[in-house]
Amino acid sequence: MKLKKMFLGLSATCLFAIPSVFAQNYLMANQFKLGGLALGASKGYVHTIYGQPDSTRTQYTDTPYRTTRIDYIENYGNSVSIDYAGLVGRFPITDASGVFMITVTANNGWATEQGATVGMDESKLREIYGDNFDTFVNEDGITCYQYSGYHSPYCYVFGIKNHKVVSILMTNGE
Repeated sequence: MKLKKMFLGLSATCLFAIPSVFAQNYLMANQFKLGGLALGASKGYVHTIYGQPDSTRTQYTDTPYRTTRIDYIENYGNSVSIDYAGLVGRFPITDASGVFMITVTANNGWATEQGATVGMDESKLREIYGDNFDTFVNEDGITCYQYSGYHSPYCYVFGIKNHKVVSILMTNGE
């Protein structure tokens, strides 16, 4: 009986400990912030923090699901763009629309919640986020490190050139 209780206690401990070991190298959804903005923050909220954008553009993309996606992109200066996504006829872009993606391409004070910035050394980035990332080369020939969320479509993609961060993209990834 005593052995059975000890086994059950040890089993329960393992059930709680093992998931946390695997989750260590992944970010939780609430850890994704760039410039103080979380994915899903409303367009109205963004405007209360950063004001009106310097320029905007709208893109329409047909999807394989017979819908047309709307990307309403707001630019702040020439180094920050914020994308709000919707669907034509179903989810129009309004002040309640949520941030889908943010891209930063200059060292302009914008940082991730963990302190990563454009211009940072690649080694410092790895100190912050670790080595559990996917690598790919984008269409501009820039090596990219993708850090994914734990059980979440959220991710950071850091563009790396000459061992420096040259861009940060935070996206919902859906």
